[in-house]
Amino acid sequence: MNTDTQMEQQRQQWRQAQHQMTRCQLRALRDQWLERGSQLPLQANARRLMWLRLRCSLLLAQQRF
Repeated sequence: MNTDTQMEQQRQQWRQAQHQMTRCQLRALRDQWLERGSQLPLQANARRLMWLRLRCSLLLAQQRF
């Protein structure tokens, strides 16, 4: 199996997981990320945390409609 096929399968699994998560689960996940990120002093981790926060808020926004 080539890498493109594997990546596409991972994307599909990620999409399925997004649809199965409830708003409450997404909020809990976001809170876990924030808690974990607040303990990490590195800039790289701060940037990663910002990305995760954005991603989660976009998922929550999508589910409003």
